[in-house]
Amino acid sequence: MSSSFDPGARDPAPWWRAALSAFAARARLQLRRRFPSIHEHHDDVLGDTVLSLTSTLCDPEKAASLPASWFAPHAPAPADAERFENLAFTVLNRRVMDVFRLPHRRFVESLSDIAEHQEPPQEGDGAEVTLDRARTVRVLLSLIARLPAQDRELLEAVALGGHEYPMSARDRQRLRRLRIELIDRLRSRLGAAVLETIARL
Repeated sequence: MSSSFDPGARDPAPWWRAALSAFAARARLQLRRRFPSIHEHHDDVLGDTVLSLTSTLCDPEKAASLPASWFAPHAPAPADAERFENLAFTVLNRRVMDVFRLPHRRFVESLSDIAEHQEPPQEGDGAEVTLDRARTVRVLLSLIARLPAQDRELLEAVALGGHEYPMSARDRQRLRRLRIELIDRLRSRLGAAVLETIARL
């Protein structure tokens, strides 16, 4: 009489492992497309993201609050799969934000990359317009880098997240104030003509 027990058999891998692998490929493409100015950090950002997610999913206490379907061998319902995707990209965006929170020198070091990946000059744009754009971006990043951490984090979260960053009425009011303040400072540094340059960015 044969036994159904197979000492060499292994439990099937949970669904989240395959989902995490697929996410990593998409995340790398998103980093290249949306954040070329920090290309030297892409591997670290992605590695830290995968490590953070793996640690959470392998921690019994943290896993207890996550959908059980993530730990089954088969694909979960679409809603649970979407929840995994949202969690993964939220962690990715937080790691990107960590890079932008580095000291001001990181902003300065990335200026050449940002300028390199700007939209190409439009037909009829002269050298003066191109220089105006580069100068405006340089000054704007310098101003943002010197904002209080709380204000800078709000700008970064909105720029990175969109639907992933729930905006309260207070945050919307603060964001409006920050935009007005930055425009005023740009105008003070570069003159009233900077508004035309901003419109062309």
